[in-house]
Amino acid sequence: MKNILTTGFLFATLVVAAQQNHYRFSLDLTNVHSDRLTVYLTTPSISVDTIVYHFPAIVPGTYKIYNFGKYISDFKALDVFGAELAVTKKGPDSFQIAGAKKLYSLRYEVEDTWDSKVKTNFVFEPAGTNIEADTCFILNNHGFFGYFDGMKRLPYKINIQHPPGFYGSSGLSDVVRENNTDIYTVSNYMNLVDGPIMYNRPDTTHILLGGTDVLISVYSPRKLVSAKFVADSLRILLDLQRQYLGGTLPVKNYAFLIYLSDNPKGYNSGSFGALEHSYSSLFTLLEMEPRFIAQTVKDVAAHEFFHIVTPLNIHSYEIGEFDYNAPVMSQHLWMYEGLTEYSAHHVQVKYGTQSLEEFLDVLSK
Repeated sequence: MKNILTTGFLFATLVVAAQQNHYRFSLDLTNVHSDRLTVYLTTPSISVDTIVYHFPAIVPGTYKIYNFGKYISDFKALDVFGAELAVTKKGPDSFQIAGAKKLYSLRYEVEDTWDSKVKTNFVFEPAGTNIEADTCFILNNHGFFGYFDGMKRLPYKINIQHPPGFYGSSGLSDVVRENNTDIYTVSNYMNLVDGPIMYNRPDTTHILLGGTDVLISVYSPRKLVSAKFVADSLRILLDLQRQYLGGTLPVKNYAFLIYLSDNPKGYNSGSFGALEHSYSSLFTLLEMEPRFIAQTVKDVAAHEFFHIVTPLNIHSYEIGEFDYNAPVMSQHLWMYEGLTEYSAHHVQVKYGTQSLEEFLDVLSK
């Protein structure tokens, strides 16, 4: 018995010592069950007796409380031996864990927002999550991964196993791909939320704009729209934006992630659009013949791409130190959205791809 206890103590000591000061998540996209995925986390070391794990109530670029914690179920906190620790739900998005100094891992289920059984307060799709087994996955990371109190600035490692032939498109650049597993490394929670990932059988291409590499990634279920078509539609406009901003862009890489729906009734939120990020933007639009969608893609892309200026590089304190669970909203929407929308159209009339009459007509509307 003494030997068993000693061995167990040594095992626990070694495993806990192996816990590093970062989050280590695992997500298996080949194991979908009832439109859900299981998330595993090997936690960073915890030095307090009680700690709270949060999912966001709201995320940057949106102006509505969505409560992403309501899509989480079967939440378990485990010690190094797999024994459960006491968990108490604190509001819609937070889980309080007792005996946290012994915490080694978390395990929980995530339901996607796009076709959730939760039928109230729908999440605008570009800010949400989609789980379509063997088809397409939209990973807005705030819907899958959370953070502990006071620990948002620790590094994250995300291990994602995907179906053979799938590719993960993202603006996140620190990724190691080997066989059917990708490992993403990001410096903190803010950067993780800022980098959505789209997994599907790839249709991608690149546009080079001076020193900036722009990825175009398209999911078109009926193959009506290709990445090449989108790239051909955007190439001139994006280069004009580069000139408009003085000849160089404030980012070295950028990704347009475009999901096209073949459902003519649209999405649960009742709207289409996109959400901007520092190094990417995620579109959810209705799939249609290329000639009908080209101008919509150009207008939306021009707007989202200009967000690399504001609020992503010029913003208030409230945006820079965003509080995901008790937000203090900035009073600068006129600049973040109004100035961006103005510039997206002004660049077109300035360089002659839109007439003055068309420009004024757009502004009047």
